[in-house]
Amino acid sequence: MDPVEENPKLIYNLVLDDNKDVATSKRQGVCIAAALMALYYAGTNLRHVWRIWRYCHLNCPKLLENPRLDTPWQAVLCSCKDRAFISTMGVDVATFNYILLSGFCYLWLTHPIPQDDVNPSGATRLGQRSLDAEGGLGVLLHYLSGTMNKTSLQQIFALVPLVLTCYIHFSRRILALTLEKIPKARICWPKPDKMQEYLQAIQLRHPSVIGGFGFLDGLSLPIGASSDADIKRSTYNGWLHLHCINNVLVFAPNGCVIAAKVNAPGSWHNSRTAAHIYNLLQDKTPAGFFLIANTAFPCGGNNLAGKIKTLLKHKDALPNDPIKAQDAINYSNAITSAQQPAEWGMQAIQGAYGQIQMPLDTGNPTGQQTLLETCIRLHNLCTRRIGINQICTQSSSSLVLSRPLPPTTFHEPTMRLSSALLILSATLALASPLQPRAAPDNTVLIESTTKYCMVMPRKAHTDIGESEKPGGMRVYCSASARTDNSQGLFPNDFWKKVTYKTGTGKKGGKYVQLTGRIKKGFSQLNDNDGGGQYDSSGGAGGKGNPQGSVCTGYKHYVQLVEPNDGRACIRCCQDYNDCPLDKDTAGCPAVIPGTY
Repeated sequence: MDPVEENPKLIYNLVLDDNKDVATSKRQGVCIAAALMALYYAGTNLRHVWRIWRYCHLNCPKLLENPRLDTPWQAVLCSCKDRAFISTMGVDVATFNYILLSGFCYLWLTHPIPQDDVNPSGATRLGQRSLDAEGGLGVLLHYLSGTMNKTSLQQIFALVPLVLTCYIHFSRRILALTLEKIPKARICWPKPDKMQEYLQAIQLRHPSVIGGFGFLDGLSLPIGASSDADIKRSTYNGWLHLHCINNVLVFAPNGCVIAAKVNAPGSWHNSRTAAHIYNLLQDKTPAGFFLIANTAFPCGGNNLAGKIKTLLKHKDALPNDPIKAQDAINYSNAITSAQQPAEWGMQAIQGAYGQIQMPLDTGNPTGQQTLLETCIRLHNLCTRRIGINQICTQSSSSLVLSRPLPPTTFHEPTMRLSSALLILSATLALASPLQPRAAPDNTVLIESTTKYCMVMPRKAHTDIGESEKPGGMRVYCSASARTDNSQGLFPNDFWKKVTYKTGTGKKGGKYVQLTGRIKKGFSQLNDNDGGGQYDSSGGAGGKGNPQGSVCTGYKHYVQLVEPNDGRACIRCCQDYNDCPLDKDTAGCPAVIPGTY
């Protein structure tokens, strides 16, 4: 029996069903593809939303536009008020400027910020940095002085996270180098004559303690737990039940640290950590002088006999003679009272530099040491310069600091630039650290024939004379010199011919200049204009034209633009007489001799 012959419609139905299956499959495939595309699109959007929600860091659109203008930090800096500086950075204005002039500014200007793709011996790119030297020191002191998270620092200084971290690390390194060379930040063991002075200061307050010249104590600071079992075990302190590092400091009666041992494992006892101090007591301390300490430190033994005095311990035996026993108790009480300044010193360091109270990075012991050393040296510098220190106030009324101030009194002095600033300015041809600032669109610059900024009319096709009014002028920069959106951009062919020159004037002041021919057709100039002059020291009241305009790194500048003759020139100088203002109608060759 043939099923096909008996069912003639079978083949037709099979073919029809096959066609139906193909069409259905196509429709289903299209639906599946559309669904997959929709899922992919939704997943991509969800992933993007999740990434945005997860990474809640601040980026440029969420911060102020220019870190050098109108930020909270700039408000504090430009106020030049001691109260503002001390409350945010722990130093007064004079000390802040002193640190800058003592080497921090020089190191900031001459060293590139370390990066994986940066040559450590290469030239710096100061115009590309978000902060100047004052900003670099300010961000580090803000960081050291508080426990605020970095998001707050990003808002204060208008920096994105990566840039903020780079500046903190770079500033910490150069501040450590600077403090090493500052005499008032030194950590040094006193000479015998200085020990005698300290002894008298302590004895004046504690008459029965004869021979003490300093205070010894330990300081434990928290540290993160390491993944390395050996390091983790060595940093764990069973008494405190936490991971920490041990430090031992010796304070003088004037509040300064005269010896320190830092970054020792937390499992070590203070008596072991202080081994370096024992060597100083044995080798560099005359007989009759000793340190006042608590019972954590040994006061006996052949090598340290009489070099460390502590209060009586619980199990110490008293003399059988009641009078001698009472004398021993009274002396122990006097030692207890005299040892209190060590606690004040520890609290002063922890209170002034809150960053050391945060868990330190156990994977960076060198960074830990640099951080602790920097904080201790800053403590010494502030103690000697500012004079606000509880140890000094309570323990050393006979000592005279370089600048004593009452604990609750702050002075707000007018900023004075020392001769060191003038030397630095002459050497580096850079602006003084705390000089008044001009806006980016009001600051000219001369660094090379391809890196410069000059004043031009703000409105297009305007005569120079017509632009000389408030708001009528604006700085234009070459592509490599432009650092802010408020600055205009010169075309690459602005100059037909230009010569860069540096030199010294009649009185030895440095100057730098650009002279040459310019192409006609620049958008801001009127090609038929006879020209005019811009400067920093002329105009109404000698405040400049445009008012408040400055040249980066120099005290004065003069600039002439002569579109009709196709000529322009600009000179920045340290000496006022090297930038003459009384020849504005004589033309470029008369005002700024050079190649045209």
